[in-house]
Amino acid sequence: MPLDEIVREFIAETVEAIQELDHGLVSLEREPGDSAVIDRLMRGMHTIKGNSGFFGFRRVQVLAHASESVLSALRDGARVADRSVVDTLLAAADTIEALLEGIKARGVEPSLDVGPLLM
Repeated sequence: MPLDEIVREFIAETVEAIQELDHGLVSLEREPGDSAVIDRLMRGMHTIKGNSGFFGFRRVQVLAHASESVLSALRDGARVADRSVVDTLLAAADTIEALLEGIKARGVEPSLDVGPLLM
């Protein structure tokens, strides 16, 4: 089933945002309190969350929402961007990319279990 142009654009923009997230997380690991990086990452995840919800890609939306919540805790000082937090956010980004690949290949969101990442 061919993807609509708007869905292809969503996928391309989301992949770009995930790549920015990866780079930002590397920076954040070096400077855990960098509020500008945290804010930029939050904006990217917020956009992914909203756009994926619009298209009904529930798993992408749930992972983006959970990631945004973790970034919010970093921003508020309730958590520190330690190795565990960064690794979890990177795993969420990798899973979002895998979901996008499934959408691109089949036109529907794969039924990948995202539950373990939400813990």
